[in-house]
Amino acid sequence: MKLTNIAKTIGMFIPAIAVILLLSMAMSDYQKPVAREYTGKADDVTRVEEVLAEKTAAMEAEKKKASRTAKKEAESEAKGVIDLEDGEYEGSANGFGGRITVRVTVKDKAITAIDIVSAPGETEPFFSRAKGVIDSILSSQSADVDTVSGATYSSRGIIAAVKNALYGTESTAAPVSNGVPSGNGPKDVGKVDESGEYKDGTYTGSARGFGGKIKVEVTIKKGKIKSVKILSASGETSSYLNKAKALLKRIVAKQTTNLSAVSGATYSSNGVIKAVRNALAKAKKASKKTDKKKKKTDTGKKKKKKKKSRKKPVKTTDPATWKDGTYTGSGQGFGGQIVTEVTVEDSQITNIEITEAEGEDPAYLKTASEIIDEILEKQSVEIDTVSGATFSSGGILEAVGAALKEAEK
Repeated sequence: MKLTNIAKTIGMFIPAIAVILLLSMAMSDYQKPVAREYTGKADDVTRVEEVLAEKTAAMEAEKKKASRTAKKEAESEAKGVIDLEDGEYEGSANGFGGRITVRVTVKDKAITAIDIVSAPGETEPFFSRAKGVIDSILSSQSADVDTVSGATYSSRGIIAAVKNALYGTESTAAPVSNGVPSGNGPKDVGKVDESGEYKDGTYTGSARGFGGKIKVEVTIKKGKIKSVKILSASGETSSYLNKAKALLKRIVAKQTTNLSAVSGATYSSNGVIKAVRNALAKAKKASKKTDKKKKKTDTGKKKKKKKKSRKKPVKTTDPATWKDGTYTGSGQGFGGQIVTEVTVEDSQITNIEITEAEGEDPAYLKTASEIIDEILEKQSVEIDTVSGATFSSGGILEAVGAALKEAEK
């Protein structure tokens, strides 16, 4: 009886013991959690910075993706606009010193290459710069691009040659070559008669160099050329002008302008020589025989002037027929030829420059030049000459008219 009671008692505790054993086994693998130490606001700031950095990176990625997409779309639009069969096309046009010939390769209606075939009249440093226009044409798939600053005429020739190759359009722009149409590069200024005597004093003279006017000052002492210095030459490239300056000492040493141009700086050299000659012409003493002849000639001119007070204006076609470009023309002034350079843009005369007028008296030429403003205002050469400078202004009108004839389509 006692054993039975003991068994019952033990049976009552067995479930409790089992539970205790199970809990003990479960707790044996338990690790007490370690509380994260709070470091304050710095953690919050760090997290905010991380979030912002992630968003910024995402935005940059989106921008790059959009830029790549836009570039691809632009390239896609640019391609395939040349309505020509695959092949190579040659064209030519006048540059600075003569004809420039190019070969244009077309594939899948796109310009894939532009090669210079020949350009014998161009000056190498400037032409190398002008070739930069080729990249512009290839990237835009169009010949309607800007010229290269500092190599305007050469780059304009390349553009016109490409247009000639692709569309058959002809450019009427003449080579510039020292401001006068020429296809043979720079010309020798030749020799002049320097007999006679010079009046003491200081005289200035100017002439066209490579990129504009070169102005010099010549000092005469005891009838001899004492010194020559350049006053201005803003259009010249310094390296070439520095070479041309070697002429200054040679002119003084040899007492003459009948010298050869400095090799590698022909245009600037010619400008210096002609400018000095222009100054010496003012210093030259006239003989009595020459004075009498001049008075007689002037009298004859005045009589002629009274009979015919103004030249007949040169007639031109409608401005709508003028083609954009820069053109040269010449006309007869009082003492010789007057050469002008006329720029046409959007069928409008935008600029007129007198590039040659060595036979004109500076005072009369200055008065005559007032007619340029009137030509620009009226967009015509069918206007009256300037009173007091009839022949010089008439020569300007004739020269501009001749240039505009070249601009007609």
